[in-house]
Amino acid sequence: MSRGYLVANDKRIDLKHDETTIGRLSSNLIPINDPTISKYHASIHHLQSKFYLVDLNTVNGTFLNGTKL
Repeated sequence: MSRGYLVANDKRIDLKHDETTIGRLSSNLIPINDPTISKYHASIHHLQSKFYLVDLNTVNGTFLNGTKL
């Protein structure tokens, strides 16, 4: 069951977990093959019907709609 979704590069990604990890390693739920992305870069948390994007202390930072978190 999807709790929500995001769209990246014209691809819909269903958010099915309380925590969805994003990063360069294939073990992330959303792997991104880009040298500027950390192995474990960010995570999306689903809490009480809201979503939170959290930077995982990366060197390059995490941006949401052009704004650095």
